[in-house]
Amino acid sequence: MRKLGHLLVMVAMATATSVSDAGMVTKTFTATVDASSPFAGTVGTGSFTYDDSLLTGIGDEEIDFLSGLMIEFTIFGQTFTESDDIDLPDEPSLEFLDGVPEFLDFIIDERAFVTNPVPIIEPNVVRISFGSLTPAPIGGPDFISELSVEVTTIPEPTSFALFGLGTLTLFARRSRRQGVSNS
Repeated sequence: MRKLGHLLVMVAMATATSVSDAGMVTKTFTATVDASSPFAGTVGTGSFTYDDSLLTGIGDEEIDFLSGLMIEFTIFGQTFTESDDIDLPDEPSLEFLDGVPEFLDFIIDERAFVTNPVPIIEPNVVRISFGSLTPAPIGGPDFISELSVEVTTIPEPTSFALFGLGTLTLFARRSRRQGVSNS
């Protein structure tokens, strides 16, 4: 019985130590634009900060904006934070498996139909979204991620010329009709 008492005290001390060691944790990451984008290979850097004491370290868990998740990410010379997510305050979120960050749900979009549109200064870029996090090799950031960048379609110069020619033709016809009706 006495051994059992010592064992319980040791377990309680170990638990108390792990809880007291928990707190705010900051991890760094790089994100590279995927190959399907005209910006393929462009790299952004950032960090996320969360309260580790909110995690049990067992199974699937999530920390979100309302739980104090903070994000800072810079790409194309522009810095975005957690308050730039399209679904604020429900997102962004950081998903964990057994206490290890696995997925960053963070989406920036400048289009008016989203809940929280945020202007993106890079021309033609309308949406930036993250995905899976992979632990990085030692000596660099803590994690790496692939980044999806959605761009608007950029009309070719020929399309602009045809559009302009069509507009001029319509304008000329309208002017001619108005000139005939005034006579």
